[in-house]
Amino acid sequence: MQIISLNENDTTASSRIFIKILFQEIVEFLGLEKTNKRLQDTTMKQYFANIMPKGNPRDTRFAINYFTSIGLGGLTYEWMPTFFFFTCY
Repeated sequence: MQIISLNENDTTASSRIFIKILFQEIVEFLGLEKTNKRLQDTTMKQYFANIMPKGNPRDTRFAINYFTSIGLGGLTYEWMPTFFFFTCY
């Protein structure tokens, strides 16, 4: 997961489809709540840093919109405060 960089510049349509299928399978196996807990786990965050970018507002917006569009918007709730901080300042 550390290798996957989810942003507009580094992904293609094919790689986005791969990420979509990967996350849908993970959520189907673990459930949305458990997946969300794993993604937010402090010991695991480093492995998901590029999938959940927080340093650049454009990348954060892209990731939020991406997960929402594939039906996994529930994974993005923790990013909302970061995104709104960027848009307010």
